[in-house]
Amino acid sequence: MHIKKRWVFVGVAILALVALLGFVFAAHVVKYNDGSTSININEDVSTLINISVNNTDPSASANITEVNVSWQGSSGIAFIAQTQGTDAGPHAFTNTTNLLSWQNSSGLVMNLSLNYFWFNISASVPGEYNLTIATTNASGTTYTNLTLLVNDTTPPSQTDFVSPTEANGSILLQDYIVFNVSVVDNGPVSDLNISVYLYNSSFDLINQTSSLGSSSFYGNFSGLSEGTYHINASARDVGGNVNVTELRTYYLSPSTWTFNGTVMNVEGIPLNNSQIIVSVHDMASPGGFSNSIDSFTTTSNASGWFEIQLPDNQQVQMFQWLFKISIWQRNSTYGYVQYIGQKLPVLPKEELQRIAPVNFFLKEAGTLNITAVNASGDRVNFNYQVKDQLLGYPIIDSFAASEQGGNSGVSELVAYVPKDRAYSIMIFPQESMPVSFNWNNFSSTSSYSFDNGISNYNATTSTLNKQFNITMGHVRLQGYIVNSSGQPVGNWENFTVVPFLLEPGDMVHSQFGVLPYNLSSFFENNSDIFDTATGFFNMSLPATVENSEMLLLASAKNGSLYRGGIANVSFDYATQNGQTINMNITTFGQLGHDNRISMESTAGPGSPNHIVPVKKVNFNFINSTGGALGDVFIHVEATVDYSTSPVNAREFTWMADVQQNENDSISLPILNVSAGIKEMNIFVSSGEFAPISKSFTQSELQSGEINITIEPFEMRDPDGAALTDLSIALYKSNSTCDKPEVPSACVLAGNAQGQNFSEFDPFSVIIGGGKMSFRMGKFSTGIMVHYVNVDLLASGPPTALFDSSASESSTSNTFETAMRFGSTGPRIYDYVIVAMPYTEGSNTTTGLNESADIYVNVTLFYDDNWNVIWNVTANGTNASALAGNFSKYSAHADEWQVLMSGTLCRKDNQTWFNATYPCYVNTSSNLVWVRLPHFSGTAPEVNGQVITAAGSSSSSSSSSSGSSSSSSSSTGATTGPWSTTFLRNSEDLKEKKTENIALAEKQRVKLKVDGETHYVGVHDIDTSKNEVKIEVSSEPQNATLKIKQSKKFEVSGDDYYDLKVKLESISSSKANLTISYLHEKIELEVVPGNESNQTAGNETGGNETAGASGGGQGETQAGGAGTRSLLWLWVILGIIVVVVAVYFAINYYENKKREEIEARLSAQEAKEKSKKEKSEGKEKKDSKDKKAEKSS
Repeated sequence: MHIKKRWVFVGVAILALVALLGFVFAAHVVKYNDGSTSININEDVSTLINISVNNTDPSASANITEVNVSWQGSSGIAFIAQTQGTDAGPHAFTNTTNLLSWQNSSGLVMNLSLNYFWFNISASVPGEYNLTIATTNASGTTYTNLTLLVNDTTPPSQTDFVSPTEANGSILLQDYIVFNVSVVDNGPVSDLNISVYLYNSSFDLINQTSSLGSSSFYGNFSGLSEGTYHINASARDVGGNVNVTELRTYYLSPSTWTFNGTVMNVEGIPLNNSQIIVSVHDMASPGGFSNSIDSFTTTSNASGWFEIQLPDNQQVQMFQWLFKISIWQRNSTYGYVQYIGQKLPVLPKEELQRIAPVNFFLKEAGTLNITAVNASGDRVNFNYQVKDQLLGYPIIDSFAASEQGGNSGVSELVAYVPKDRAYSIMIFPQESMPVSFNWNNFSSTSSYSFDNGISNYNATTSTLNKQFNITMGHVRLQGYIVNSSGQPVGNWENFTVVPFLLEPGDMVHSQFGVLPYNLSSFFENNSDIFDTATGFFNMSLPATVENSEMLLLASAKNGSLYRGGIANVSFDYATQNGQTINMNITTFGQLGHDNRISMESTAGPGSPNHIVPVKKVNFNFINSTGGALGDVFIHVEATVDYSTSPVNAREFTWMADVQQNENDSISLPILNVSAGIKEMNIFVSSGEFAPISKSFTQSELQSGEINITIEPFEMRDPDGAALTDLSIALYKSNSTCDKPEVPSACVLAGNAQGQNFSEFDPFSVIIGGGKMSFRMGKFSTGIMVHYVNVDLLASGPPTALFDSSASESSTSNTFETAMRFGSTGPRIYDYVIVAMPYTEGSNTTTGLNESADIYVNVTLFYDDNWNVIWNVTANGTNASALAGNFSKYSAHADEWQVLMSGTLCRKDNQTWFNATYPCYVNTSSNLVWVRLPHFSGTAPEVNGQVITAAGSSSSSSSSSSGSSSSSSSSTGATTGPWSTTFLRNSEDLKEKKTENIALAEKQRVKLKVDGETHYVGVHDIDTSKNEVKIEVSSEPQNATLKIKQSKKFEVSGDDYYDLKVKLESISSSKANLTISYLHEKIELEVVPGNESNQTAGNETGGNETAGASGGGQGETQAGGAGTRSLLWLWVILGIIVVVVAVYFAINYYENKKREEIEARLSAQEAKEKSKKEKSEGKEKKDSKDKKAEKSS
């Protein structure tokens, strides 16, 4: 029994073991097809995955009916569609984002069989993942995990320095460098290794630090000495892939220096919260002073005061680091820039330290917001230049940036400029011709739109929003070159019409303004035609929506004979695009020597230029000894007036430049017509030379070779002798300060009596800006020149030429004194007043009788070489005739007329000293002051009575014209130009109320008004115009009255009119006047900042400039006399370096621009070129025996 039980137990155990073994053997064995349970694949690569499923279950019911493969949804594994497969027989397949499923309910993997399941995947995220394979039969589902290792083959996608890491090129006022590195990688962060490296100025590795297991790394290198350092960083991921940052450069300057000052408006009111930006410029950098390497910013407090710490890097050479100051203030409510400081040059630390603290005077600001669109209305990029129309050169441009970083330009320009100037804006689009726009309406108090509502001006924010439309088409311009009779001129060896770009301000660059040759190849896949046989031309030129003007220079040559013509054109896209325009060009002889114009071809870079033979006049610039000027830039502007007959084109200005290390000369094409050169302004980039202005007549240009001596900046007499014992002063420029006697409150630099030139140091004032006037001369002897509202930074201080002493002469009756005044520099001021001393007559000294009338008369006008060009004795006193012969006098012909005709000088009351009354006598200082519109060569002459040493005054006098003599009537004595004086002072006009009197020319009546003696006289009666010129004095006031017209006068020095003069009629060569007593309050029209500007009667008191530059603390003294420097002079003279450099940058850009245009033209030409070549027959030249018509 026990034996049976034992066997039963054994049997059961065996059955259990068999059952257990059956379960084990029935397990689903899942592996990769190579028998492994782990494989490696590369990221981002489509990879075949092949999985084997072995069904070891012997049971017929153990067939596997479904196989699923799944993975984590965040693993970055993606199934490649239509790549699945199996050898398991018929089945259904489905998939989702992270699940693949094969099914067959009758059996997919049969018992005791092995099948494969394959598919392609791509894995984007490196790491270790599981593929989970689920096999299902009737007994349930079995899960197997296979390992998938995704290899990292991609470096970190981003390895960057982020805040608070300082920007590349920063100057750090500290002894440490802070860094913060951020890394983005598709692998596990735990395996990231970030390293940061520090190099010295020689790029030697001097330190490094690392971080592991983080995607960012913040730290610093500290304890560094002054100098230049470089840093970069690297990031290494789990796969050993490396990415590095940019290399950043820092300038460490632990030591600093302080610059400070006060910010005010021109009235001297402090400006709170003004932004002061000081940029640092490294002269050794590729861009030189034009590129800033870093900047520092601070703001002013409620009193306008600011202080800013700036780097003091001792390791750089002196003047290698220069500093540029920019200041503006935003409106606290709307945020627009409301005030702006003047544009300053870069300056050395040493000079800024010396002049600090500086009072900065900010002007009201305007904003220029410029954009451009093409024909589709899409924004386009452009380069730009903004010119100050008064200065004539760009104050803002993008050419330096273009030169350094390509010509991509900007899509929008926002610029802040002073409101009191007019501007010319020219843009250079990437897709069209340069176009321009002139803006002079910042003064508008009303907002308005223009350009059909596309552009507008916002008067509230003083913002111009100008949108250029650069749409461009073309016209065909055809015609003939003709002679002065209008007849075509042919039979030439060479003939071309050269188009130049005419820039705003009617400026044409002779070297860089030439447009490409044969624009027809671009516009029409055709050719420009210049027929040498007939002088016929047919050429394509652009037509633009915006203003785009061109100057045409026609040049034709046959042997030694040249003819040339000038025309100006501008074609409107809307009305002229695609049309043929007819126009002839009148030609004349050309002056100068054989030369040429080189036109780049539209065929593209590498194609030969088209050469146009021309004649040009050579202008050679030499120093005072006849030698070379040295290593200098020279910029020249030569104005020619071809607006009148016989040319009938326009007045424009040729520009030309001489670069360093080139011959000091330029060549210009000049027509052989009477216009000559109206004005040539020459700017030399050296502190040694002053700007110079010249003019040349047609006869002077005939030789074709002109030598121009560039003089050093010094004051001298017209004969060339140097002037010694000179003094100088700077004053505020306003109606109070621009007077002969200057109040002490007006002094900005120097003193009211002037300061010796060698000790004068106004640099702080000049840098501070504001309106200022400049007085220089021999203060000790009373010979002075006062320039009103000088822009010293624009083109340096003006030069002055004047006699070292006055030339006096006298007879028994008359006294006369005269001096020569002039300037060789361009005009950069409003007007001038000059002082001439005289000898006062007394019992012991023969001299001027101050009690008698004194007159001033400008009788002589000189050219640049002090040759008389106009003598009123020989040529007359008609200022219109003077202006007709010498155009530089045309702008102020009315003022010159007063000076040429003779004007009575006012004595000891400078209130009435203005353009209408341009002569004033200070009898206390024995000075005669004369106001001149501009400082060309003139000789003001003072005339009056003489007192002899014997003590007796003459009984006759010399008038301003020298034609009047005095006499007396039975009714009273007479002095001055009056022939008769009638006495009416027995009864005061206040009591009598009116006085009726008939006065002939040169007659006057003596009246008593409020107990004081006054006169009313008639100077001139014009019966053809029914008008009379009268004078009311003691302080003379002149007026012109027509019949029934009246005028009120104030003669007692208070705020009330005292009398009124009415012209009732003219009869028997006499003026019938009614003189009435008044006591009427004068209603003054007060101009802000110009409270002293009064009205007299119904007329204003002259053309004096309104507004006060105001404020400040007067002269800023920096150090003693031993520390004074003339660097201020050399710096403001050297500002032209900036101007010239801007032009060279423009020239550089324009060359690049032409290359781009030519490349586009070439590409367009190739694109549009017809498959069939056009055959162009060349016309044979006519016989060369025929000679072209000679120039008239």
